[in-house]
Amino acid sequence: MGLTQTTIVCHSFDDGQESNELFSMDCKHVRLDGYPLNANFNEASVVDWVDEHGIPDTDFVGLAHYRRRIMVREPVAGRKYVHMEIQPMPLGVIWCYYHSEKFMKAFLDAWDKQSPGGADEFYKYLTDPLGRFRYKARNLFLLERADFEEWIRLMKEVRKPLEQAMEATKGDPIWSDRYQRRQPGFVCERITSWFLDGLPKECADAPYAELPVESPYQRESR
Repeated sequence: MGLTQTTIVCHSFDDGQESNELFSMDCKHVRLDGYPLNANFNEASVVDWVDEHGIPDTDFVGLAHYRRRIMVREPVAGRKYVHMEIQPMPLGVIWCYYHSEKFMKAFLDAWDKQSPGGADEFYKYLTDPLGRFRYKARNLFLLERADFEEWIRLMKEVRKPLEQAMEATKGDPIWSDRYQRRQPGFVCERITSWFLDGLPKECADAPYAELPVESPYQRESR
């Protein structure tokens, strides 16, 4: 597989703030912040970009975000390249301690009504034997194109239930907080982990590079 057969779709806030010279792959810088639901869905709003532009026609397609990039020289067929950001919190952390239990329940109920079975399997993956939520979230990966297509299909499947959960909880104070209103995106990161762990392929660690990029959230906090 040649290097030109790999594409990483990168979330970028500002044009020209990053350099392709850092990477061995074709990086498409995508301004996802221009899509209406990006403030809630984060990198998962790439599905809106795909609806507009289509999936890159390369053997491998990946996703990265505005301040981290996957550094893989040459991907190998039959492998999935993933990176999981680990937060300083216990594995048995309860979702509602950090986020909204009401929102999660509304989402799972809506997903179950739309596609019976999916929500139940995801819930089993996300919880330990005591029913406590585990932290497993991923938003950097590199996959063979067919697997990327399946991930996009899954993100489209959960989009409507997530939007319905947003509507059902619109009076909740969480939506006035810029960080907490990203909960649909946080859920998508966990669904992405569920999807990636379910792929019957060898998992290869994906080294990544931190970019000297300041997010709009950091600028606003000054």
